Amino acid sequence: MKNFKKVISVVMALAMIVCSFTAVSASDFADVADTAAYAEAVEVLGALGIVNGVEQENGTFNFEPEKSVTRAEAATMIVGALNMADAAAAGTSQFADVNSQAAWAAGFVNVGVAQGFIAGYDANTFGPLDNVTYAQMCVMLTKITGYGEYAQAYGGWPTGYTTMAATAGINTGVAVAQDAALTKGQVAMMIWNALQAPMLGVETYAINGNEYKPLDGTDGKFKTLFSEKFDGYVATMTIMKTPASDDNLDNDEVNVKVVKADWWPLEKAKYPSKDLEDGKVPNMDVNLAEGVDVNSNLLHTGKAVYLLDEDEEITIVYFAPTGRTASKELAADTYYLQKDLHADKQYTADNLKIRFGSSYYKFEDTITVYVNGVDAATIKAGETTKLDNILG
Repeated sequence: MKNFKKVISVVMALAMIVCSFTAVSASDFADVADTAAYAEAVEVLGALGIVNGVEQENGTFNFEPEKSVTRAEAATMIVGALNMADAAAAGTSQFADVNSQAAWAAGFVNVGVAQGFIAGYDANTFGPLDNVTYAQMCVMLTKITGYGEYAQAYGGWPTGYTTMAATAGINTGVAVAQDAALTKGQVAMMIWNALQAPMLGVETYAINGNEYKPLDGTDGKFKTLFSEKFDGYVATMTIMKTPASDDNLDNDEVNVKVVKADWWPLEKAKYPSKDLEDGKVPNMDVNLAEGVDVNSNLLHTGKAVYLLDEDEEITIVYFAPTGRTASKELAADTYYLQKDLHADKQYTADNLKIRFGSSYYKFEDTITVYVNGVDAATIKAGETTKLDNILG
């Protein structure tokens, strides 16, 4: 897979330069709770090799989300977000203090300078060990997403950049003062926001200056750093089958139904919103990145972050249910509604998905009710039961 080869190169480059850090899935970070505001960002960026964990004496890994981030570390992560870590060859920086205080970061700083998002305090001073501030992060991230020119027009440093960061959604979830030192969790959130922000494209060409608009898919054009650098996208999906519920799936596969997407890059649908609503995207088997466990989310709908390869194969790197659905799965031959006026009407229910409400059901055959792929109860033939009592 093209994109995973890129990701692996990112991880390898970081591992060679910062040998005390090891790339792991965010779900493996002992100090990152699933409910933390930065959990999604950490898990996705961890899968991409942009952020890393620190191995502890007991063999676990910590992300250290409350630790302050230095300017050198921030530069390294942003270069990773551009998928350019393999271009950060060891060398000498134009900033003397980088060479003397953080030589390991020289290659990343050089890439940042070349890409135009890094500037020093002066020609010789970068301050690699200084804590990166919110305003500084806004400057770097607005520049890599293409909003830097507009930030200058809105007043430049620092208000213009913080204003545009808010406009592009880069600061979502991070509300601090302009000169506040950022934590690792906050930096991860801002980078993940920047990766998802629609980039700008020319709408009207003019002699006195072109007019730009966000490429958010509304006019058939879509582009983010995530799509551009990783061929990565976000969609709402329902987990239809898992390895635990279907023997035909490999351990690293899952069957999904695409419910909604701001942009759908596959040829299975021309344009997302209408085609997805019309059901023109069939259920499909997709790959799971290492560490992504969806067995507990059978028939649940949630946010899926995925990468696409040159063969149009999807690999989900993150999935989180957005809410528990009322749809469950039955394994039975026949059943009918006790309250149904047409009580003689029977339904084939071989793994049929139905929606449970307050109705009572009577089953002609002994069945097992499965909740999220796990046996919940067995109902004997002829019994009448309210399924909500079983499903809680």
